[in-house]
Amino acid sequence: MNLTFAEVCEFLNIGETKLRELIAGGFIPAGKLGRKWIIRQQDVLVYRDELIYKRTLQQGRKRTPKAYPDLSGYGVAA
Repeated sequence: MNLTFAEVCEFLNIGETKLRELIAGGFIPAGKLGRKWIIRQQDVLVYRDELIYKRTLQQGRKRTPKAYPDLSGYGVAA
């Protein structure tokens, strides 16, 4: 499933400029088809999970948190 630019920004709670930086830096794979961005949902979820894992390590926890945000509005099964 592909997400729109606005959906990814809302899901990650970031602005468009930050999302463009993440794409340009290769942190979130994306491509353009004409004027439209193509961003795979799976790539966004992988980025989110890696970010949670890195933050967890920085806080000194030995395991990742079990509480994840409600993703039902994004077509993700629990």
